[in-house]
Amino acid sequence: MSYRLRRYPPAPPASQDAQKNLERPSAQDIYEQVANNARQELGRSSISLAISGLAGGIFMGLSALGNAIAIALLTTPGTVPTHTIFFVGKMFYPSASSSSSLAAPSSSPKTPSTP
Repeated sequence: MSYRLRRYPPAPPASQDAQKNLERPSAQDIYEQVANNARQELGRSSISLAISGLAGGIFMGLSALGNAIAIALLTTPGTVPTHTIFFVGKMFYPSASSSSSLAAPSSSPKTPSTP
């Protein structure tokens, strides 16, 4: 049984219009879009803006609290949290900074200092 390969016709060359639509927006276009969005937000009522701000603040506060609770629940009492525990905790509140007092222990053993 012989197989015959099907040949597809070559794709037509892309037109200049299609390429023009793929270009990145200019700085002026971006500014106009941002300015339009800002004008729409300023058109909202004061109550709507207040509720939005309150909801955002509550969400940020509770997510930080979720981070602390997750780290506290996953850490064995009397030990220092590990990198894995911090990783799981950051799923609740992904912040760029970390506290140096809660840093995971180093791998080098600590020797007691003598006076």
